[in-house]
Amino acid sequence: MVGNRPILTASVAPVLRPLIDEGVHRAVSEAIDGYMRCVDYAIVGARVLSLLTEVPYLPFAGGEVVDFVCLRD
Repeated sequence: MVGNRPILTASVAPVLRPLIDEGVHRAVSEAIDGYMRCVDYAIVGARVLSLLTEVPYLPFAGGEVVDFVCLRD
């Protein structure tokens, strides 16, 4: 759920979900290193779901990465 709305607004058969997940993962990870590419997964996933279900999906990704650098020698 996102807020009080379901994430999937169109029904996708449960048997297809692992196949969709694998397809999206392969598309992202084979094109670029999939590590830390949440936005790319969201964009590809939304596009795939939109094509399969004929219901418009928008990508949704969030999070924050904080990197600490030591400034001392």
